[in-house]
Amino acid sequence: MNNRSMTIVHWTGGSLLAFLAACAGRYDVGDESNHAAGAGGSATEATGGSAGSDAMSTGGTDASPGGFAAGGTDTSVGGSDSAAGGSVAGRGSVGGRSSGSTGGSVAIGGGDVGGSAGTTTGGSTGDDPTCGVQLPSLDTSPSAASPETVWQRVGVLLDNQLSDVTPDDLPATTTTNWAAAIVDERLATARDRDVPPAGLVRFMASWLQTDGSDEASPTAESAAVLFNATGATFASLIAPEGGGGLLVDPALNRYRSSISARGAWMVRSLLCLGVGAGPPGSTPGMSGMGLTRRQALEQAVSAPTCIGCHSIIDPPGYALESFDPSTGEPRTTDNGLPIDTSGSFSAESSTFSFGGIEDLASQFATSCDVARCFVTSFTSDATAAVGLPLLTSDETEYVLHEYLTHGQSLNALVLAFVRTPTFLE
Repeated sequence: MNNRSMTIVHWTGGSLLAFLAACAGRYDVGDESNHAAGAGGSATEATGGSAGSDAMSTGGTDASPGGFAAGGTDTSVGGSDSAAGGSVAGRGSVGGRSSGSTGGSVAIGGGDVGGSAGTTTGGSTGDDPTCGVQLPSLDTSPSAASPETVWQRVGVLLDNQLSDVTPDDLPATTTTNWAAAIVDERLATARDRDVPPAGLVRFMASWLQTDGSDEASPTAESAAVLFNATGATFASLIAPEGGGGLLVDPALNRYRSSISARGAWMVRSLLCLGVGAGPPGSTPGMSGMGLTRRQALEQAVSAPTCIGCHSIIDPPGYALESFDPSTGEPRTTDNGLPIDTSGSFSAESSTFSFGGIEDLASQFATSCDVARCFVTSFTSDATAAVGLPLLTSDETEYVLHEYLTHGQSLNALVLAFVRTPTFLE
């Protein structure tokens, strides 16, 4: 086996946290929960934030604005959300990026991603679904773990608990095909029952950075159901055709109501950049007389010590300004003024340029950088839950290759993970 490794992404030209520390009193996340991304790191969170509730609705037609969509059904996700204190250990860090083509919408899971693709250089799956990731050669010799051990690991991975009963018909030895068959069966059973696998809910709560709050659990649970739905892909979760996706969920946009907090979550969880909480004493940027929130924030963070970070985290937050910070519902004006949701920013090998959240979401859905970050976040959460070391670099490339090759589906992601030597040893 190769030495186990994971490359931690660092912001070039200096630490993001160093920038933030120099920007005390200006960082627009004072009323939000914020978390640091990185290997085993933690960050203190600010308390407060707005709260609200939004009932979940399902059906064959579009539900309320800004809901999830999977298989043609839009579902708005709700439950009361509130920012809470505490700390969260972030695990999403990756190394290496693959270049891709520029622009264009991409057919994933049978449909074109809605919205204009704008500019996405160095990281679109448009012409190369594998993002240039080569399939590494892994050791597929018989594993050392007993079938009972692997059975229990699958239980923790998908059910978030050890099984009380071990089947009598376990095979004599563990094989990759047998392990994959267990996973496939359990995911299918959950799909048929329309009940989210508890382990997938665990991951979604971690990835969405909802602090494990009971009030925010409906969002993570609904995201888990939708990602496990028949024909679902990452694109149908985050940028479904013909409707809103995860990024415009009202509950999440109440939970993270400020511009910078919304944008910081996107660059942490979608691009695995290490952005921490605001410095002590920071206060949220508020709309001044005759100014929108965006205009007030741009003035507040214009100093050279601030703009380095905010030029990355604020633009994706601008894309969500058409969603009210108190209710999370769509709005057309801010402080009586027109809302500007356009922006651009560069992160890793990608440059994003967009007119609004639909543009940006469609680019995230087809970004090679986002795909790599999502895979690494999932495998980091999974190995930690099962009590295993991080995957080797070759194993991570294998999982990423299989995930990309098979349309960025949940089944492809989990099946590739359980076939790795780390999981089966």
